[in-house]
Amino acid sequence: MSLDVPSTASPIPKPANTNLFPEHTIDHEQWKHRPPYQIQSDDEFGPVKWRGKCQCGQVTYNLNREKPLNAKYCHCRGCQVMHGMILILVDRKDATR
Repeated sequence: MSLDVPSTASPIPKPANTNLFPEHTIDHEQWKHRPPYQIQSDDEFGPVKWRGKCQCGQVTYNLNREKPLNAKYCHCRGCQVMHGMILILVDRKDATR
């Protein structure tokens, strides 16, 4: 049995149901479909204390603090697509790039 899924469909799931009216849900929850951090210059970011990367080396990250505030594991497809990994580092936006 094959699944007839259009190839142009986003791999990220649609936003969850909320108490918002349907016509406003997508606009108010669009943040769920954007990367969590913006790119900063070296001067804006400051000195790097930790460097990390995925196993293949295509995804890298830097921290400018001693350690992240927290780490959470999630195995959903949305997190895997958005972050490229099964965990996320919970930290301030200005501490990670």
